[in-house]
This record gives sequence, structure tokens and C-alpha cells, in this order.
Amino acid sequence: MFGSMKRICLLSLALALCGANICLSQDAVEARLSELGGRIGALEESQGVLKKQLAEINQQLERLRESMNKPQVNYATVEDLKALAASVRDVDSKRVEDFKKVHLQLLEISKAVTAVASKPPKVVNPEPTSVDSPKKGFEYKVAQGDTLSLIAQAYREKNIKVSVEQILKANPGLKPEKMRVGDVIFIPEPAR
Repeated sequence: MFGSMKRICLLSLALALCGANICLSQDAVEARLSELGGRIGALEESQGVLKKQLAEINQQLERLRESMNKPQVNYATVEDLKALAASVRDVDSKRVEDFKKVHLQLLEISKAVTAVASKPPKVVNPEPTSVDSPKKGFEYKVAQGDTLSLIAQAYREKNIKVSVEQILKANPGLKPEKMRVGDVIFIPEPAR
């Protein structure tokens, strides 16, 4: 029995001490509760901001989903791509055909130029100069592909020995690189 009394005393003492502690710390508890209330208010406020941001993100996500589900007119369809590929193939085949035609024409032109360049120019019946000129010689009408050296060679083949220098001397102001088809030049008769 004495043990049970002892326990009751100890328990009463503990309760008395707790009661004194409770009275003393009630002000501290109220201050702590006030502080915690302020923190809870701040948390609720930041939670409201986060809820608004989350709602905005959800709206943006919904708009994005809607735009993804709508057909886009800016994109080409498979049929469009096939038609484009066919057009490109058609243009490319025409380009190849044109290239072949141009190549054949260039070969023909090259053969013609080579043939003209390899033949001496035809000397149209050389005629004596008109009476106005005190010098004797021939008038020559420039033809396609003529050069002074080819003209001189053609006259030499007809036993009229004339050089390029003599032709230039007989035609003051003549520029061989600027001769045109139809120009008339004077071919001097060689001195005997």
C-alpha cells in the first residue's frame, strides 16, 4: 500500500509541476501558434499562386492539344509530295533531253567551224582595182572565217605572191581582228 501511495504522490507532484508549466508556457504557446498561423497563411497564399500557375499551364496544354488535333493546311500531304516528285522527274528528263540536243548542236557547229577553218577561203575572181587607184591589185570581199593569213595563202595558190604585211600596208587603218563579213580590202599586186 505504501507503494501505491508513493505513486499517487508522485503523480500529483508531476501534475502540479505540469500545471505550473502549462500556465507559464501558455504565452509562449500563443506566440508560437501566432507564428505558425502566419506561416500557414504564407503557405496558403503561395499555394494559391501555384494553383493559378498550374491552371494556366493546364490551359496552355489544352490549347496545344487542340491545335495538334486540328489538321494543318501548311503541311504537304503524301499525294502532294508524289505529284511534286513526278513534276521534278518530268523537268529533269526534259533537262537531260535539252542537254543532249544542245550537245549535238555544239558538235555540229564545232565540225562546221573546223571544216571552215581547215579550208582556205574562196577567193572570188580577183578583179583589178578601179581606175581611181594608182596602184595595181585586187579587191577582195571578206567572207565568213577569213583571216589575213588565209587570204594571203589563197592568193599565193593563184600565183599572186602577197604577204600579210603587204596587205596591211596597202590598207591603212585595217585591223585584222575587226574584219567583218562583206568588208572590201585591197590586195596589192606584187612588184615585178
